[in-house]
Amino acid sequence: MIEETQINADREWCIGPGLARWRRVGAIASWVGVAAIAGWLISRIIKEAADTEGGDFRHFYWAAEAMRQGRDVYDSGTLGYIYPPFFAWAIQPLVLLGRVGAEQAWGGINLVLLAVSMVLAFRIVSERLRGPRDAITWSFILLAGALLSIDQIRQEFKQGQTDTIVLASFTLALYLLGRFPLVAGMVLGFAAQVKHQAVLPVLYLLVRGRVKPMFGFVVAMPLIATLPMTTMGKDAWWDAMQRSYGYVGSVSAVAETDAETALHPITWEKSVSIPSAIARAIETEDGVPSLMLMGLVGLTAASVFGITWLIFKRFGVPMFVGRWGPREEKSKPGIVMIEWAGLFIALLAFSPQAMNRHGFILVFVHVLIAYLVFVPKSGINRWPLIFGALAYQIAQIIPAEDDGMLTESFGWWMRAGGESWCMLLMWFGLVWTGLDAVRKGYPKFVVEKPELSS
Repeated sequence: MIEETQINADREWCIGPGLARWRRVGAIASWVGVAAIAGWLISRIIKEAADTEGGDFRHFYWAAEAMRQGRDVYDSGTLGYIYPPFFAWAIQPLVLLGRVGAEQAWGGINLVLLAVSMVLAFRIVSERLRGPRDAITWSFILLAGALLSIDQIRQEFKQGQTDTIVLASFTLALYLLGRFPLVAGMVLGFAAQVKHQAVLPVLYLLVRGRVKPMFGFVVAMPLIATLPMTTMGKDAWWDAMQRSYGYVGSVSAVAETDAETALHPITWEKSVSIPSAIARAIETEDGVPSLMLMGLVGLTAASVFGITWLIFKRFGVPMFVGRWGPREEKSKPGIVMIEWAGLFIALLAFSPQAMNRHGFILVFVHVLIAYLVFVPKSGINRWPLIFGALAYQIAQIIPAEDDGMLTESFGWWMRAGGESWCMLLMWFGLVWTGLDAVRKGYPKFVVEKPELSS
């Protein structure tokens, strides 16, 4: 069975004075790059907030405004609000700032959530792989992780979306999992009342027998869900909850939804997920055969699991035997982290609907990838991960768009869900290289002090 950081744990990499100077220069340049991205995002927040006709934040604003006025949040604006009522309830204070001020404030919140998520992601990766955390590693990995996600970050801030909450919650939950497992579950319970799919990590915790975080989730989620009842009243709250969770089924629908809603069926042409791609491939004049769709999606998921299991077996890592309970946090922290990264990928690849911009939540995965690829002297096999990461980056470019409409030349790539298939290639590469890093570990980075002349 694999022993984490077995090979390189006692090695040292001595960094001479000359190289140390260049590494300091690199650290400064990387921090300048990080600051430049932050400044660029701030300018976009200000610019996009002025466009009151576009973006997705307007749906959240209209819903919060409706809740303040005692109206139905799901009948507000252009019927684009499909989240649980808690989110509209929570952002009501932003309505006092007006439409533009509210979006600017929300953009600021998103920027803080992104920064916190990336810092936590780096700490998680470096701690669980027991690798270096010097200044150049900090700055360069954060910069590389941001650049790998730069287009999704741009879209997230352009739309004023809520995927920052999913990213921050998943990342914080993993950070707390070995420290305060009960609180980790509560964080996931909070996220599940903003976006329904945030419940996915709980299934992982169930399989791994993590009782404390599961208990925290079970306690926190209903408490958070009922907070809007304090101002909405019981009947209005219950009706809102029913409508919200009814939308979960609507986005999985194999037929067109009600024309009076802003929802799309699973065959929506802009969805890049694997279920959407399969649904489009088997769609007939009579619609999409539901049983066939579920069978093909299930077969695909089983195949992905099987390949992952084979890679685990290749590195001597059991998938289930001896994998029950919290002791994994001490014995297999790196493996738990890799599996947690898989939750982000599964959430996108096998979602009933997923657009390119939803790839924003892969910021955590990209920080992990950057660490595995760029931190030197580990001796790990990086090529499977490099190949997979490049395939995914290229896949995001192929679906060319023209004024928001798919072009004829590359429409086939979008219809086939090419981006998600390449995401799975990235996952296989991540598992291979990640488990190799867990096995070999990283040497200690030691900076040599220059000798003083006598």
